[in-house]
Amino acid sequence: MVPVRLFLRQFSCSMTRSLLLASMPFLALGYASPDDPPAPPIATDRPAVTDSSVVVPVGTLQVENGFTGTVSSGTTTYDFPETSMRFGVASKTELRFTAPDYYDQSNIVSGFGDLTIGVKQQLGPAAGFDVSVILSLSVPTGARPVSSHGYDPSVQA
Repeated sequence: MVPVRLFLRQFSCSMTRSLLLASMPFLALGYASPDDPPAPPIATDRPAVTDSSVVVPVGTLQVENGFTGTVSSGTTTYDFPETSMRFGVASKTELRFTAPDYYDQSNIVSGFGDLTIGVKQQLGPAAGFDVSVILSLSVPTGARPVSSHGYDPSVQA
C-alpha cells in the first residue's frame, strides 16, 4: 500500500507543479490595467453536456477546467483536468485545444488520453438562435489503454 500512496503523492505534486508552470504565461497575459474597458461576458462550455454556440472575442484566450467522478456498478472513474483552451481569431471564429485528460477507472485502467485540436465557426445568430459548427481532430497521444490509437475527426453542430 505504501508504493501506491507514494505514487499518488508524487503524481499529485508533479501534476500540480506542471499545471502551475504551464499556466504562468496565461496568467501573465491576463493582467488588466484600471484603464482597460470592461470585459464582455463570457460563454463557457462548462458545466454542460453540449458546447456553447458562441465564440470567444477576438484576441481572447479562455481556459476552462473540470473534474468528473463517476460511480457505476461498483466501478469508480475519475477524469481530470478536462482542460479546454479557446482563442478568438476572428469575429466569429475560434481555435480550440483540449489537453489530454487523466483517466483512472478503479485502478484497472489509467493514463492520459488523446489531445484534440479544432476550430469553431459561429454561423448565427439565425432566427434568434446562436448556431455554430465545430471541426476537430483527436490526435493519438494517449496511453495505450486509454488512447483510440488513431486520428479521429469530428464535426459538431
